[in-house]
Amino acid sequence: MQSHIQRYAIWLLPAQPDQHELQNRIQPLSQRFSSVPFPPHLTLFAGANQPLPTIQAAIEVACSDRTPFMLRSTGLQVSSAFFQTLFVEFAPHPGLSALAEQLRQELDPSSTRPFHPHLSLLYHEMSLPEKDALRTQIHWTARTIRFDEVSIVFPPRGEHGWEDITAWKTMDTHKLW
Repeated sequence: MQSHIQRYAIWLLPAQPDQHELQNRIQPLSQRFSSVPFPPHLTLFAGANQPLPTIQAAIEVACSDRTPFMLRSTGLQVSSAFFQTLFVEFAPHPGLSALAEQLRQELDPSSTRPFHPHLSLLYHEMSLPEKDALRTQIHWTARTIRFDEVSIVFPPRGEHGWEDITAWKTMDTHKLW
């Protein structure tokens, strides 16, 4: 049983008006597929069993001289993963990769999880061919999206963890200047 494990994620959040526009993409897709909507975000790092003050300190150090990120979206993609049902993919950005790596080094240097910057638009169980068909139905114009805030999010403890989307809790936020 894994109920004693406290997982967390560090998200990069889009600034307005991008946040509003992305939420307006997520909401109708969630309604269409009877799934749970979620805040638009790009996951910088996901880990487990770190006290909140340790995560906050790592973010403070890693973000102390960071300004908002301007990330160029390259299109929509899908994968077999539930949390990558339909997502916006971004062009490589050295500063973003460096931030994700710094957080990994601070919080879990043994982690080998690759950093794949993306912003999901839908979480839903469906086959890969169904996901790909959906991708072709959605119009997306490549654009630059501004991200100006970092947040710490905890899922509930227990067997459902991240899958219990309605119970995600934002524990702290850090503005990028």
